[in-house]
Amino acid sequence: MKPKNRLKFSSPKANRALPRLAHGAGSGVVLCFAGLSMLSGQAIAGDATWNVIANAFTRDWNANANWTPNTTFPNGVGEIATMDTKNITGGVTQNIVNLNVPITVGQLLLGDTNNTAFYSIRAGTAGSLIFDNTGTTNAVLTDSATAGTSTTNPDNITANIVLNDSIDITTNSTNNTFTITGNISEGEAGKSVTKKGAGILAFQLGVGGANSYTGTTTIENGTLRLTGASSAGAATSAIALGNATSIASNLNVTLRINGATVLARDVTVGASDAVTTGLYTIDTDNGASAAGVSGNIALNQNLMISGATSGGFAISGNITSNTANTRTLTFGGSANTVTASGVIGGGLGTIDLVKVGAGTTRLTGTNTYTGTTTVNGGILAIWGAGTLNAGSYAGNIANAGSFRYESSAAQTLSGVISGAGGLVKNGTGTLTLTGANEYTGGTAVTSGIVIARHNNAFGASGQVTQTSRTGAVHLEGGISIPSSITFLTSNDGTTVGAVGYSINNASGDNTINGTIRMTSGGGGTVIQSTSGTLTLAGEISSDSPRSLTLQGASSNDNTVSGVISNGTTGLTGVTKAGTGTWVLTAANTYTGETLVSAGTLLVNGSLGETAVNVNGGTLGGTGTIAGSVTVGAATYSPGASPGSLEIADNLTLGSGTITSIELGGTDFTLNGTEQYDRTKLTGASSVLTLAGTLAVSMFGGFTIDDYQAFGIFQLESGASLTGAFDGLAEGALVGTFGGKGLFITYQGDFGDSGPVAITGGNDVVLYSIPEPGSAGLAGLAALMFLRRRRR
Repeated sequence: MKPKNRLKFSSPKANRALPRLAHGAGSGVVLCFAGLSMLSGQAIAGDATWNVIANAFTRDWNANANWTPNTTFPNGVGEIATMDTKNITGGVTQNIVNLNVPITVGQLLLGDTNNTAFYSIRAGTAGSLIFDNTGTTNAVLTDSATAGTSTTNPDNITANIVLNDSIDITTNSTNNTFTITGNISEGEAGKSVTKKGAGILAFQLGVGGANSYTGTTTIENGTLRLTGASSAGAATSAIALGNATSIASNLNVTLRINGATVLARDVTVGASDAVTTGLYTIDTDNGASAAGVSGNIALNQNLMISGATSGGFAISGNITSNTANTRTLTFGGSANTVTASGVIGGGLGTIDLVKVGAGTTRLTGTNTYTGTTTVNGGILAIWGAGTLNAGSYAGNIANAGSFRYESSAAQTLSGVISGAGGLVKNGTGTLTLTGANEYTGGTAVTSGIVIARHNNAFGASGQVTQTSRTGAVHLEGGISIPSSITFLTSNDGTTVGAVGYSINNASGDNTINGTIRMTSGGGGTVIQSTSGTLTLAGEISSDSPRSLTLQGASSNDNTVSGVISNGTTGLTGVTKAGTGTWVLTAANTYTGETLVSAGTLLVNGSLGETAVNVNGGTLGGTGTIAGSVTVGAATYSPGASPGSLEIADNLTLGSGTITSIELGGTDFTLNGTEQYDRTKLTGASSVLTLAGTLAVSMFGGFTIDDYQAFGIFQLESGASLTGAFDGLAEGALVGTFGGKGLFITYQGDFGDSGPVAITGGNDVVLYSIPEPGSAGLAGLAALMFLRRRRR
């Protein structure tokens, strides 16, 4: 009788098992096999369920009695092996299943939904798992455990796995980790792995282990935890965070790097840029080890990169945008350091960068992203040789944590920096601030240079702290730093290789209106004016014995109009160094030493009980000095082209002193504007000691006339004079100017009113009379009273 139906099978693909065939009784089905070799005594397997036996912990897959139906164990293409997805009872805590032989299944379903017992699939004597499903359907591996918190015996597979089909691996438990420690290879090229379910799946390779499948590893949902450099397949394989289902179902996707694993695989975040509320994360639970991702990362969706509580996490590949829509790259972590050394930016769209958590994120690459930067917590550091937008970043920075520039490269920030967080400058690179910044957390300069080119470069309020010998602040472009910004400085500038100053006027006419407080540590504060003019309008004080050095090459009138005062626990001293000019215009109260070693110091305000020592450079001005003044191998030039300087204590001009006097007329207003330089010693017991050279010059086109007098040193009654200028004895000719002789007397009586007497006093007076040949030497004694004018 001819059968009703006939099926014919050709030889199967190499290394692949036969499909399972099932038929009902009386169906009239006849099977014909052409060219097939059948193993003697082997039955054709079918779907089966693992039998749970009380107190039986280790059993064999290839034992029929362990399965229901128990006619044969599952081993064939498309076979479904179920290992009790119902609650396990009977005292079994872990089922160890030894394969012993190569086992082929299309689907493996395991897991106790109550998590009271766990499965461990092991190789046994020579076993492996071959996943091969029927048709074009992916193979399936599902761990149904959903509850419990055990971490000692979670479901796991230690046997090697061969993929004859791509596979979907589903895990549901977020408490336990389903772990595969065997190697995953492929029977045919291009096989891929898709992680499904909200649970945690771990590919955990041992020493020498390698997963060699060449397809893409896709995380549709949940967490994939990788241990081992090749845990995500062959070197040519890639990783996809999310697929179309992930986006449509708003699923959360996490790639977790474990141990010291550095994953050299490219990663695509999101299958498209469609709107989704799902979260995409790359993180680590590496402990004390340094994990990382060295492949490139392409963003279709927003991404969080987060470190663990210890160790480090390194992202060394480039991170680019795959969409024209703006994407957010967030760095997190509670305690460790995440380092991104590749380039962030480029691609199709804008990337915004966000830092969250208490940990530290370091950007060491030449980043090109142009979006905003937000620091919500912890530290964001531009580190190593890193930069933002290749060194010229115009994006706004919202800083509620700590933003640190610690790079050796130059960087300009022209956007607005806002927030309560602080800005820290470290490293040898130069940081330039040109934006109208609003931050209030202060600025700390520990090394390198910060250039301010905007009035609000240092924010709306707060402190600029400079306490290192290797860090400094530069002012450029004609700015005025508001009084709400306080400078805390300490830098003695004596270390080889040090910057050498705390604040430098690099160019333009700039003003600091806030207070400058010199803090303890180091040797003092150095303020320099290299070019342009610097005005220090705020008070300058200290919290301990400190020294303020004013230096630089700028010959403009750099001015300290704020009061310089003593410290709360010690004296403040002032040193003038460098070839430039500094002018003190306030009523200063400091009492430490005032030292002039180079350049020009003009006292146009007043100095308190400070001892002034001039060892180099020039001392001048139109103000008052309460302490003693001693001039060595330097220049003493009272006035300010011209003017009058008052000294309440002793004035000593040494043998190397040049006393420079400018004559621009005979008019003067006492204690005010004058037409020639003079010094008034106002102390009742002051001593004027003269030595060195007297240099007289004319000012403003002035020419001397006969019988004019210039009281260049006026002494209070009771004060005394000793010494004389080199080569200028009493009545000596100082010089001839415009054909008129100018003579000197050390016995003048200049006074503040009445005629000038050239004898009987102790004032130093320059006077002009006709040359002896025209006036007659015999009549010289009669010339006691000379003309002068007062206003």
